[in-house]
Amino acid sequence: MENKIVSITDSPATKICRKCGSEVDSFVPGRGKICRSCHLQYKREWAKSPKAKQTNRETKRVKAQERKEAGICTACGIKPLFSVTRCYDCLLKHIADDCFGTTTKSNLLKDKIEEQIDDNGIFRCVLCGDEISLGKNAQIGHYRSSQREGKTKFEAKKDTKNEEIHWLCGLSRFNKAPWSCNNIQDQFSLEEFETIICPGMYRANVNNPKLHVDKTAQQYIKICVYRNLITSAEKEIAIKKLKEIEAP
Repeated sequence: MENKIVSITDSPATKICRKCGSEVDSFVPGRGKICRSCHLQYKREWAKSPKAKQTNRETKRVKAQERKEAGICTACGIKPLFSVTRCYDCLLKHIADDCFGTTTKSNLLKDKIEEQIDDNGIFRCVLCGDEISLGKNAQIGHYRSSQREGKTKFEAKKDTKNEEIHWLCGLSRFNKAPWSCNNIQDQFSLEEFETIICPGMYRANVNNPKLHVDKTAQQYIKICVYRNLITSAEKEIAIKKLKEIEAP
């Protein structure tokens, strides 16, 4: 009896990838006759293409909009909204990542908020004492001492010490005031700002005839009063000046 030679390609168990030509046990479901290796390579190449990036952005935008309309966080998709787009925890993580390059400091930011809430339950700016609100006009004031040591901005972010971090009134789309505490403190340490800058600005501006229109000078005086950075006599004068400015 003559033996019949059967080709391996004739075997029903043999599958050939149409892309690389290799023999495989199975194809990727729903992707035609393509092996898993070729499919993964295709996904990697697709992910780098401009069209893929545009598609991903559009997908994320649609998903975020759906979550926002449902009243849940656009980041985690679980907790209810606290700000316009994020829940309380995700908002703190976003701020921590933006300020320090890591989300690990989000718990520290939460502790700082609790420290700055007064006996009446009001969250106040650590410098001027004005009421602030997370997600609106509350911003992180942090003095990056390592920036003066020649480190890069990224290294300085990570090296920020916990005691240099505090919440201040700041700029936001709800508060465009350039005289906010976060703006005028800038890169000064809290100690340097309170012992040198503020008292000096108070004495330079308290008798300025244009004080009633100089919002920045008014803010320095308000900080001196709230933080007790000047003498009792100077404080009385400052309070009187501020009342005159606020009077209609």
